[in-house]
Amino acid sequence: MYGPYGYDMFYGLGHLLGSIFWIVVLVALILFVIRLMGGGRRHPRHWMGGAPWMNQTALEILRERFAKGEISKEEYEERKKVLSEEK
Repeated sequence: MYGPYGYDMFYGLGHLLGSIFWIVVLVALILFVIRLMGGGRRHPRHWMGGAPWMNQTALEILRERFAKGEISKEEYEERKKVLSEEK
């Protein structure tokens, strides 16, 4: 059935519904990919694995610094004692 302007009055509705369909499909695909990558609700430091030092405890960092020779044995023992007292 043709409307007053000489075209099917539901023609525009079909384009609108088609556009809405593809927008919904695109949004669903984007949300699916985000979900596969670990979701958006985790802390930013966990995105893409995060920096290795962010997942270490203070004691592990202290041990690593001592092993690299960045701090002396006395400084290591003193800081280790302080960290043990905090728990």
